[in-house]
Amino acid sequence: MEIMVNHLAVFLAAVSSMVVGGLWYSQVLFGKQWMEEMKFTEADIKDGAMKAMIGAFILSLLTAWVLAHTTYLSSAFFTEMTFFQTALTTAFWLWLGISMTTHVTHALFEQRTLRHILISIGNRFVTIMVMGLIIGWMGVASATPPTEALPPLPSGTPAGNEELGTIQETTGTVSEVNTEQAALDGPVRVTLATEDGGEVVVAIPSMGLPLCAAKDNIVDAWNLPVGAIIEVRGGTGPAGEIVPCDSPDHYMRTRE
Repeated sequence: MEIMVNHLAVFLAAVSSMVVGGLWYSQVLFGKQWMEEMKFTEADIKDGAMKAMIGAFILSLLTAWVLAHTTYLSSAFFTEMTFFQTALTTAFWLWLGISMTTHVTHALFEQRTLRHILISIGNRFVTIMVMGLIIGWMGVASATPPTEALPPLPSGTPAGNEELGTIQETTGTVSEVNTEQAALDGPVRVTLATEDGGEVVVAIPSMGLPLCAAKDNIVDAWNLPVGAIIEVRGGTGPAGEIVPCDSPDHYMRTRE
């Protein structure tokens, strides 16, 4: 599975961390209290400030890249959520389970005050959530190849009346939803009983769904009830199944 990371979003997220830090530790917000806790003077702050800022920005780039990477992986599993929602959720859990706990653990051994702890973890919370907001809002568009959403199909003719790649469009009633192959990075296979008495299979990528050009037009196949009426348009797979993925005009939607 290829991981798609929007590098512009990563850069802007890192920049945002510097903005958040500058405001958070300014005299307007918590700079004075933090200096009291650290027993720093203005001279102490100015001494070595440039080196600290350069180091902080480099580390922020790493944090933003890891967040974007993890968000992409999460979005492949939590397909019922938008990429924006996944980014914010991922940011929160990374802060809670890693950043916050690490800061508090160090602070306890260093015998820091509660005020110092709250200032530090509050800064990390706002920083990471703003990073998640930027990464989620910008998505992976600039990193996603324009056409290839699925591996190249094998040459030959599928087992059916349609030639490989031919566009199919049909309406049917869900008779079965098979998720067995999805556990191994295979597709979710939805069987539809068509209006003419026939039967077709629709194959929806599971982990690869975020790479689909039609990902926003595909209903949550995992939770489709038997009996639901589905309209689908997509290309023809190697076994004659419909794959609504390669083009933005493909879709798989419920009909009221």
